Amino acid sequence: MWHCGILILSTLLLPVIYGHSAFTCEPIAVPRCIGMSYNMTFFPNFLGHYDQRIAAAQMEVSRTFHQ
Repeated sequence: MWHCGILILSTLLLPVIYGHSAFTCEPIAVPRCIGMSYNMTFFPNFLGHYDQRIAAAQMEVSRTFHQ
């Protein structure tokens, strides 16, 4: 769940730092993040992920280490 918090944080900080022109905004498709209080995200995110597939894969890798 904290991974989605990182996505939220990156959504809030990156536009302030870098502006909107380099980002793509898209509906959230990662099952772990669907149903949260927001429904859109953008890439690249704060962690350098360029799409949701890569972000979801990293969440799974991190989740296995934190169990």
